[in-house]
Amino acid sequence: QSILKNPELAHRKLKHFIRPFEHLHISFDIDVFDQSLVKATGTPSKSGLSTRNIYPLLAILAKHENISIDLVEVNPKKRGSKNTIKLARSVLSRLLPTTTI
Repeated sequence: QSILKNPELAHRKLKHFIRPFEHLHISFDIDVFDQSLVKATGTPSKSGLSTRNIYPLLAILAKHENISIDLVEVNPKKRGSKNTIKLARSVLSRLLPTTTI
């Protein structure tokens, strides 16, 4: 909940936490977003986060020099898949800004 209550503190904690690691593996579950943004997933979240909450965290992670990523829970066969896939691409492009998704 600190992401919502005190985003600046959450950002500082994340920066401090990732600093000592030579490599980060990020497992990103798309259903962290609110169901109004992500419908085509296994577990849509009724009180999920917004892009405004998540994108600053992704920017912090993207600055790390050595990352790998998996992005999970996107179901292209469910209703709303077009928007869910679009958001998943946005997440990946923010983590890997030099890559075309």
